[in-house]
Amino acid sequence: MFATLTWTQVFLLAYLSFCLFIAVQSSRKYTDPRHFFSPANGINTWINVLALTSVTFAGWLFSGQLGQLFQSGLSFGGTAFSVILIPLVGTLVLKKQWLLGRQFKFMTSGDMFSAYFKNDVISIVAIGVMLLFAIPFLATLFSASGSLIAGVTDGAISRDAGMWTLSLVVIVYSITGGIDAVVKVAVVQALLFAGALVIIGIYALSAAGGFIPFGQGLAKLAATPNELMMTQGLGGGNYNSLFAVSGVIQWTGGLGRDVAVGGIWTAIMGLTTAVTFMGLQIAPHFSVLGFAARSPRAFAIHQVWGSAFCIGVLVFVFLPIISLGAHLLGADAVANSANIAIGNVLPEVSRGQQGVLVQYFIKAIGISYPWLAGLLAVAGIAAFQSAAAAYIVTSGTILAGCLFKTC
Repeated sequence: MFATLTWTQVFLLAYLSFCLFIAVQSSRKYTDPRHFFSPANGINTWINVLALTSVTFAGWLFSGQLGQLFQSGLSFGGTAFSVILIPLVGTLVLKKQWLLGRQFKFMTSGDMFSAYFKNDVISIVAIGVMLLFAIPFLATLFSASGSLIAGVTDGAISRDAGMWTLSLVVIVYSITGGIDAVVKVAVVQALLFAGALVIIGIYALSAAGGFIPFGQGLAKLAATPNELMMTQGLGGGNYNSLFAVSGVIQWTGGLGRDVAVGGIWTAIMGLTTAVTFMGLQIAPHFSVLGFAARSPRAFAIHQVWGSAFCIGVLVFVFLPIISLGAHLLGADAVANSANIAIGNVLPEVSRGQQGVLVQYFIKAIGISYPWLAGLLAVAGIAAFQSAAAAYIVTSGTILAGCLFKTC
């Protein structure tokens, strides 16, 4: 653990120093206050592609998606089609917004709506929507960063100390470097979080013995009764819901009143959840990144290659390997008691605590490769910070541009 802690500190110091360096370099370019919110020549196309991809997916994939796949199984996997639905909305609106921004000098969606409706009340509404979402979302991301660093280091760095330190650095480089610094750092954050998921997926597959033992283990797991995860006759049989094909809908007394048989992730639940993600690219925050783009080409590249292809590979290949592999590597009490677990690499994960799964994988990797565990821990922190930094600087843009009319 000490070696992992040391390497984590080394990589974390290097990462945070890089963030602050980029912020200082970006701040020196500002010759006009507007450049803090939108670079003079716009955001470079490829930087924008990686930034848009990282801001949209990084934090959620590294924690929420992975944990839900472990707990609910492949029935939750249907929400992965959000990698297509999210950019579908961007396809319809982002380029049009960008063209309007170039024509009328809009920097936020509030500016655009105020001009269209000839009323500034809509700007106040946009600020309200932004704050209602951004404040609790930022708190969640900062808290997740602190929990990750505390879990990986076995409490050597406390959750509160990690959370406040990391949060302070994000705030400093966001308000110092502006949007230019945030999107440049997001490029590194995108590469870190994607690389980390690939490495953890390869480790999970390797620890399970390769593709053939991995597949055989999943077949045994699918045939193992689990009273908490069985469909109990729904769909024509009693199947392990980790692998069952979702039904269309399931009538219950309601969440908190009646337990959904085999889990809540029916086809309708998965579809409606994926549809809610579509709002990401029409949110006030995302519009700021769209208006600041140098060219609308970035939107098409992000939508096809960044989101649908690259993130699609992660959510359809590596995340299922990691989450289902965890059941075979010691994290599933039922698999352990049935003697079908391939290894005892991970501690058992109790129901409702699936968010710690990434921490357990990083710690397991740290036994043999402390330096790699340190790098993966920093990659997880980067995943949470990419969205946090973007929401800080875009919130500032909306407040300054729409409320105080300083731009």
